[in-house]
Amino acid sequence: MPEPFSYHMATAYQKAFKEFLTYTRLYETLDNEQPYSTSNSFTSREIFERRDSSGILNKSKKLLRLDIKSYATNDPEKFNVLKLMYFLFHTCYPAFSSQKSISIIDLIANPSLEHTDSPNAVYGEKFAKDLAELRQGVSHPEYREKEIERIADHWQYLQTHLCQFAMGETHTKTDELKRAIAELQFFIEEIQKNGILESKHEGENVIDTFYNIMLSSRIIAKVEDCRRSSYEFPDANRFTPKVIALNDHAVFSEHMTWESFFPLIDKKHIDLENESIHHIWSFLLLKESVTMEDIIRTSNSSYQFAIRFAPEVSELWKSKKKISVLEWVIIVQELMSISEQKTSYTDRYIRYYGSGKHTLTSAVKLLPQAPELPKQILIKRLTLRFLLSIGAKDVIQDLIQADKCLLKLIQLIFSPHSIETKKYLHHSLYPIVFCNFHI
Repeated sequence: MPEPFSYHMATAYQKAFKEFLTYTRLYETLDNEQPYSTSNSFTSREIFERRDSSGILNKSKKLLRLDIKSYATNDPEKFNVLKLMYFLFHTCYPAFSSQKSISIIDLIANPSLEHTDSPNAVYGEKFAKDLAELRQGVSHPEYREKEIERIADHWQYLQTHLCQFAMGETHTKTDELKRAIAELQFFIEEIQKNGILESKHEGENVIDTFYNIMLSSRIIAKVEDCRRSSYEFPDANRFTPKVIALNDHAVFSEHMTWESFFPLIDKKHIDLENESIHHIWSFLLLKESVTMEDIIRTSNSSYQFAIRFAPEVSELWKSKKKISVLEWVIIVQELMSISEQKTSYTDRYIRYYGSGKHTLTSAVKLLPQAPELPKQILIKRLTLRFLLSIGAKDVIQDLIQADKCLLKLIQLIFSPHSIETKKYLHHSLYPIVFCNFHI
């Protein structure tokens, strides 16, 4: 096996690079290394630049808006360009000789959490290794990481609380959401129209810039997975006014752990004479009133699946063990629904043997190690189900549109290559959007 790329290796070539400081010298060095045995006849020059635009430099310019060679304006910057090219060769080259390998550029250009170093991601190990390797040559990496994380946390907070905004006094929210949507769309158009996303060097060398791109790709990946996930209304037609009225009962607002809640829905000990239990089962089955026959007819396999995985789904959705009875009922209701209906999703992994259509139940069984996309889908379905349960159906379409606009705006904020441009967009837009949602 060849020695993995490192900046220590690159430094070993520093003298040669500075003496010759030519792309030809780099190509000769890489050709002499021949780090991978391959049956193809590509030279390193062809791997970087090809007539069909599939070379590393071609793809960087086309897919990432990063013209790497344009940074070589003087000898020190040209040396940085050569180092990045050396890095990209060793991280991208396997893609030319193996269907199971993938270019880091392709992973960034096709945003998905499965293409980043997210926990349990399909390409997580590769992304994390490449990111750590590149970090060795970056100036002030901690600053870049903290700034991107800080900006992301602000917008994540706003996205999380968008639903809470919609759930307050729902009869007043439609007009407010429409105004917020109009303003979000205005910001999106202005950013796209004024060329803010155009690649600018802005004093950063090419290695720092590529590191910014890799860090930002993790945020953009999450946004893309959220955007692609389904906005399907689970069991929407069954949330009738009389069913919704059931959760006015005081028991639904009580907060408890799963261990306290489960006895209320334990099929082995059902007391429908108990008003609280009767209301809970009625709402769980989306009926105005239930009988023992209704409960017995419920699919036992779906019920067993729901009670087995409800605690894990609660951790995913609410990140806490004690939640309201209404939220527990919604979780069990959703799990029974996806089990009975065999609800599926389609992933977007690149060149991966496991990509394709999968059931949500298979993802639930893997929690907390499930892929990221089905987790986003589950969170969204539970949130929409919750809104339906409190009679907020009228605001859901506006909420969905606001969510889509917000996701697009977040994507645009993290698209510029420069940290300073990201900060400028964040500081300019966040206070205004924050005030729009009265958070």
